[in-house]
Amino acid sequence: HDPYRYLEDPNDAKTVEFIKDQNDLTIPLLKGDTWNQLNSKLTKLYNYPKYTCASKRGNKYFYTYNR
Repeated sequence: HDPYRYLEDPNDAKTVEFIKDQNDLTIPLLKGDTWNQLNSKLTKLYNYPKYTCASKRGNKYFYTYNR
């Protein structure tokens, strides 16, 4: 039995209430300096050069890279 199955239906009254409750907890934390500090920290952690795995198309191999 999955106690969170109702969350699969976005129109279910329990889902709407759950989302409202989560927003009431989260939005105040993400306003102002808290969000700016979190965003800055996450950007620093994830902003590094990355390569994708190579994929073959025809006789050539391709990959992507961010700087």
